[in-house]
Amino acid sequence: RNNERKTMKITGKYLDMSTEGGEQKCSSKKLSWLLGGLFLGQLLALCTAVTGIFNQIINEDPRGLWPACQTALNYVFLCLTYGLYQLKKNGFSILFSAAGTRCFINAVIDVEAWYWIYKSYHFTSLTSVQSLDCLAIPMAIIISKYLLHRTYSWFQYGAVLMSILGVLMIVYSDYDPEDPTNVKGDIMCAVGALLFGASTVCQE
Repeated sequence: RNNERKTMKITGKYLDMSTEGGEQKCSSKKLSWLLGGLFLGQLLALCTAVTGIFNQIINEDPRGLWPACQTALNYVFLCLTYGLYQLKKNGFSILFSAAGTRCFINAVIDVEAWYWIYKSYHFTSLTSVQSLDCLAIPMAIIISKYLLHRTYSWFQYGAVLMSILGVLMIVYSDYDPEDPTNVKGDIMCAVGALLFGASTVCQE
């Protein structure tokens, strides 16, 4: 019996040590996931900023047709890949079904969203466009609450209110009674961001 008690004590000690080691591994794994997510988020922000700079350069000429055709290549590739896949799987009947109608409406919203965002580069600054893009988040939250029945905390609603107040401050700072061009661009970008939020929820 004494030998059994010693064995149980030793085994219990080893079990405690293994549990502590498992907790350490779990915490280190969470930390690595957190750091990896932060790194990818910063990389995505860098890509977005570089894209905005090139959009500003491309859309300097207000007579150009770039806002209407900048995303054309994306939709061509989608049509050649996902579109052909759906036609092969379901036939041409998919075009006239409820799913096809929803996809068509979502495509129209998405095209219009990108058009207005790119068009706004003609009239307002790069900083304003990058900041006004955040309006897509409140729009996505509002629509997903009623269409997808999602629930959000008061903290999230507070963050949405702060982003809306920030947008209003940006529009107010761009206002110039002698040259209202910047405000025109801000409104275009805001419309595009709202449509983009609606498109995101429709895709989900």
